[in-house]
Amino acid sequence: MIQSSADATRTGASHDHRTAPMPPGIRAAWRLSCLVAALMTFAAAFGLLARSPYRDNALVSAAWRGNDFVALGVALPVFVGAIRTDTARKG
Repeated sequence: MIQSSADATRTGASHDHRTAPMPPGIRAAWRLSCLVAALMTFAAAFGLLARSPYRDNALVSAAWRGNDFVALGVALPVFVGAIRTDTARKG
C-alpha cells in the first residue's frame, strides 16, 4: 500500500532528513568547525586589514599577508563548503 505524504506525516513515517536531529558527536564537531571558521575569518581579516599586524621584515610580512589572503579566498570557502556538504549529507 502506498501512503500519501499526509498519511506518512500523520503516522510518523516521514523521511524528511532536514528536520532530523544531529547526533551529539556530529553536533559538537559541527559547532567546533563553525568556531574554527569564525576564528580563521577574524584572524585572516585582521592580518589583511590592520595597519601593521606583523613585526617582521618586509619579505616575511608580505608572506604572512599572502597567507591571510589565501586563507580567506581559498581555504575558508572550501572549509565552509565541506561543512555544509557533510551536514547536508548526514542530515
